[in-house]
Amino acid sequence: MTDSVAVDAKRILLRYGAPIAVLDKVSESHRIEFARAIAKTMLPAREPRLRELLAEHGYMEAAPVTKKGRGKRKPMAQAGSKAKGERAKTTTKTTKKKR
Repeated sequence: MTDSVAVDAKRILLRYGAPIAVLDKVSESHRIEFARAIAKTMLPAREPRLRELLAEHGYMEAAPVTKKGRGKRKPMAQAGSKAKGERAKTTTKTTKKKR
């Protein structure tokens, strides 16, 4: 295998969440094997699949992967909120007509 294949494999594994400390322990042949497997995996499943492969081969412990997604938005704090029924005063600029 050429060095460029191994370097590309390492980049792919880092891109999909392999910890650097763990990746340093992974052999070059396993890096290439894992990168090929990840490339054949559907995009949303790549990170969990990589962690499975690393755990299966004993490079790291299997940890539950939390799904990153869009959650409910947190309510925004209302600055200078008024009591119920009280409206905030707005200032409007009035222009005088020239006669």
